[in-house]
Amino acid sequence: MREITDSSHFDFRKIVDHVDSMTSPEQVADAVKRFRDAFWPNGILAETVPRRDKDIRMRTRVAGKTKLLEIMPGE
Repeated sequence: MREITDSSHFDFRKIVDHVDSMTSPEQVADAVKRFRDAFWPNGILAETVPRRDKDIRMRTRVAGKTKLLEIMPGE
């Protein structure tokens, strides 16, 4: 039982540390800057990207799910 609680505490600590680092003021400022640059490059509203057709969207969805399943341990 002790091994389970020790390992789950370690995993929880890693999660907390990761969330803390991802929500640091520097990380948030960088995300806002990237968002701004993506929507307003050079201070001008970016043009809308043409909508992808349904086949392309479905292929992308399947490829993304496949990649996520590949990185899941022990599955």
